[in-house]
Amino acid sequence: MTLTERYAVKYGKNKKEAAIDVAMMIGVIQDALLEDGDAKLNNLGTLKVVERAGRKQRNPRTGEEIQCPAYKTVRFNVYKGFKEALK
Repeated sequence: MTLTERYAVKYGKNKKEAAIDVAMMIGVIQDALLEDGDAKLNNLGTLKVVERAGRKQRNPRTGEEIQCPAYKTVRFNVYKGFKEALK
């Protein structure tokens, strides 16, 4: 079951309304990550933008060394209380 379907069932909305609500929330999370570099999700965890360093790798076919550039990605850290609830 998708997040949108779960939202629709839990809050008694149709799928179209639920899709709009979920899309708006995802948009808010994306804006927070782009502007502040993190988004705290109550009782769940924190999404944070982190920079990954560039590194050297080898092409497995030719053995040629390739330099991969640095890039940004999103890391999710789970809150302790939620992590314990999963156990």
